[in-house]
Amino acid sequence: MEQALAHYFRHLERAGLNPAPDWCPSRDPDVRPRTDLTLDPIRQVLEFGPGLQISEDTAGGVHSDHATHAMARVLVDRASELSGARLLEIGCGTGVLSVLAARLGARVTATDLDEHALTLAANNARANQVTLDLRCGSLLDPLDSQERFPWIVANLPQKPAPAEGLLPLANWGGPEGDELFQGLFDAVGSHLEENGRVLFFMHSLPHPRFLTRLQQEFDLFPLRWYLRWIERGEFGPLGDIFKERSREGISHLHVEGDEAALVCCIWMARLAQAP
Repeated sequence: MEQALAHYFRHLERAGLNPAPDWCPSRDPDVRPRTDLTLDPIRQVLEFGPGLQISEDTAGGVHSDHATHAMARVLVDRASELSGARLLEIGCGTGVLSVLAARLGARVTATDLDEHALTLAANNARANQVTLDLRCGSLLDPLDSQERFPWIVANLPQKPAPAEGLLPLANWGGPEGDELFQGLFDAVGSHLEENGRVLFFMHSLPHPRFLTRLQQEFDLFPLRWYLRWIERGEFGPLGDIFKERSREGISHLHVEGDEAALVCCIWMARLAQAP
């Protein structure tokens, strides 16, 4: 196991998580936002879906990022399992992952709190001649109580900050970075089919308590990982908060020389089976 990933798993283990011996996620290319091709994640997602037409609103804060690209890889890897299956995307944004999943044959329901994002998602669905069941609301709120899915996908805001105004709403995950994840997983079990799975992106800034708690109810599997390098001064004053959190052991930064990176993972969670 590569050193950066091993150090991250030890960070999680100190918080009470039990890494399984068979955890061996695939390594994706690292991301350097200002110097890499990964500045254009839509261009990379299109590699997985030739002919996709995606419109975004970067100025309005509704756009894809490196996590979108990473999740797209996972969806394409599981194309045969998604074909014909129902899939729910939480926080769909412009709908790029929902459109890709629909192109892979999934029957997609997608939710988002932002009506502007849902308008973009509807436009992108029409442009790609796929059908999305789009619903406005927070997390699972737009669902009927009886709705169940074999696949749920989530890429949620997760940067920790002591107050909401320090980050755009699309990035803020509450004081510990895990607020929306806690809300999602408090209710997600009632919307999963038997043997259903949740795919979610999480980097190493949120408090590790979330994954530790999650493992008590779900079987956890890291599927893919990579390093997302932080540019000098990129997060302004929050950068110092992130470093302090890392020193305190409530966030984790991978450090090489004078550079630091987030460890990013796509996780799969499945309701733990009774012994």
